[in-house]
Amino acid sequence: MTKYLYLIFIALALISCKKNHETTTAPKQTNNSDQAHDTHNSKAALNWEGVYSGVLPCDDCKGIHMELQLNTDHSYKMKRVYLGKSNTIIKKSGHFKWSKDDHIIALNENEKNKPIRFNVNQNHLIYLDAEGDRDEDSISDGYFLQKH
Repeated sequence: MTKYLYLIFIALALISCKKNHETTTAPKQTNNSDQAHDTHNSKAALNWEGVYSGVLPCDDCKGIHMELQLNTDHSYKMKRVYLGKSNTIIKKSGHFKWSKDDHIIALNENEKNKPIRFNVNQNHLIYLDAEGDRDEDSISDGYFLQKH
């Protein structure tokens, strides 16, 4: 009788191990809609709508005071005042586009047919060069707009 109990115990142990192995090695089923859009980006994770302003560096003036309003419909209004250049004011409006990774916005082309780009962060924008790059010291050098 103990011989049968011993065999039953071994059989139960093997069945138990097999079920445990199947549950740990079975591939996870994922929902395709979860894979379709990554929410770890500026567009999805941040409250980016609003008004930003700051003084950007300028090669031939004291600075460029910029005010930029970003709207949920991807429209924008921008006002630039060139300080020390008779305080020249330039106003522009239009629409902006998000980069493929949803971290950078590009405003309509500027006077040189280059888009104006900003890296979108929590409560501030970082101005990027024409190629979409920035220096590591860009915040300390004043290339950012603060959200109000």
